Amino acid sequence: MKFKIKLYFLSICLTCLTAFAQNNTPKKYTKKISEPFDSDKNSSALYNKLGGRCFVFSNGKEILSCNFYDDVIMVKKIDSEKLTLIKENRFEKFFAKNYFLVKCIKLNNRYFVFYSSWDGDAKKEQVFSAEIDFDKCEFVGTPKLLLQVDGKVSGNNSDFFYFNLTESSNEKSIAVNYIKAPENKKSSQIVGVKVFDENLNQTSASEVVLPYNENKVDCSSFRLDNNGDFYWVAKVFHDDSRKDKKNKKDLVANFHYEICGIKFEGKTINTIKIEDNNNVVNELSLFVTPKNLLVCGGTYSNGSSDVMDTNGYVGFKISPEGKIYDKVFSEFTLDVLKKYRSEKEQKNIDKTQTKGESNGLYKVFLKDVYICENGDFVFIGEQKYTFEPTNSRNIDFYMDLIVSKVKTNGSLVWLNKIPKKEVDVKSSWYVNSNNNYYFIFVDDMHNINLPLDKNPDAAFGGHDEYMSVVKISDSDGSVNGGEIFNNMDFKNYDIKKYMLKRNYPFKISENEIVFEINQTNNSSGDVIVKVNLD
Repeated sequence: MKFKIKLYFLSICLTCLTAFAQNNTPKKYTKKISEPFDSDKNSSALYNKLGGRCFVFSNGKEILSCNFYDDVIMVKKIDSEKLTLIKENRFEKFFAKNYFLVKCIKLNNRYFVFYSSWDGDAKKEQVFSAEIDFDKCEFVGTPKLLLQVDGKVSGNNSDFFYFNLTESSNEKSIAVNYIKAPENKKSSQIVGVKVFDENLNQTSASEVVLPYNENKVDCSSFRLDNNGDFYWVAKVFHDDSRKDKKNKKDLVANFHYEICGIKFEGKTINTIKIEDNNNVVNELSLFVTPKNLLVCGGTYSNGSSDVMDTNGYVGFKISPEGKIYDKVFSEFTLDVLKKYRSEKEQKNIDKTQTKGESNGLYKVFLKDVYICENGDFVFIGEQKYTFEPTNSRNIDFYMDLIVSKVKTNGSLVWLNKIPKKEVDVKSSWYVNSNNNYYFIFVDDMHNINLPLDKNPDAAFGGHDEYMSVVKISDSDGSVNGGEIFNNMDFKNYDIKKYMLKRNYPFKISENEIVFEINQTNNSSGDVIVKVNLD
């Protein structure tokens, strides 16, 4: 069975991204391209040429770009209308040696960088903050010590290294959390969290002991609400194997999920076990909406095939009292799953599923959940498959996007699929703007007007790509395709480098996004592209 599945996936790999029953001529989105940037030798338009991490913020008609690479920090300010450089500063060895960058955020209209550093003499883990002056494009004073933790913290976490920082949706407070390094394999896991106000004054601190050791629990999706309450998702394994199933043909999952919470200034942990008699929740994430609503979203299996298959989306909300409400299980419909699949694949989807055997569909990973004004859920997920050849490296395939809107009573409003197949490199990015959902990615030009019984061609930075925009209407789920760059445009830009650098666009206003791309005829001439989504 495994051999057949691998051959099947290999065959479709040799056959992604989308244009589906759309107009013959995709809409051309209005864009403005800057003059080539040629500033500091290690700096490009928005990013650091050496790599590292980049954070971008907008304030009125200006963009602040902060780049971090080892001992080099680049801070620059750009005019978002003219797309010209206003100011640029370079800092070297400004942070402690061998620091770990935690995050760069906007907090109550101020801008901060947070990093961690180990104090070997005192045997303490430390987190420091450094404020950036937006106007001057430079740091305010020197870094300040934010917190210390006695002993080592764990660096082997699913969501972060050493320390994780979460900001509230109103940008008035932050939480820094960590997991203490265990004394031994049977030690109970200890989660620590410290909450700070907009002036970085500590308002609460807790260290709670979980009733599980590190082999039995995987904590992720940490969130802080506007009240200072802190939450996360715990995936609890039923043995020390950390396997989703005890064996491949097992009909039950070897784990369950719990929502954990610490009330503001609280010292104890509150847990909600997620259970359902008919379905297996096989992936779960936590979100806090701009209106301070705590929401969970994920995927589930209905048990008709393998328990780790994806049959649909699950979502629910959590009240301040810890009660679950508006719980929905929304199954993917066969007509949507069969779209943009070959006749052979469609027949396989129609076949009666065998309990314990995979249904052959790509696993869907939830990316985001939006809550509409009337409380409806909008789920955004992506199918992914990893091909594992025997004598070579693994190859990741970032497949179709599946987007659905579901009422709070569980009834489906609409469900749509955006076909794509990105090989090894993921370029897709999405934004919610003006009651529409925009999906931007590099696609193969042969996928324009893709027939419903054909698989999309793969996009991997070759010669036949274009930059696609797919808009889904919130009201009725209707889909419209468009383009930012067509295939002829891309002859002037290095699309392969764009995909490999993974420098995703940034939203700078309700209708505008910006991103950086390299010119093919000028290695130092990177440009900024601003796109109007109207």
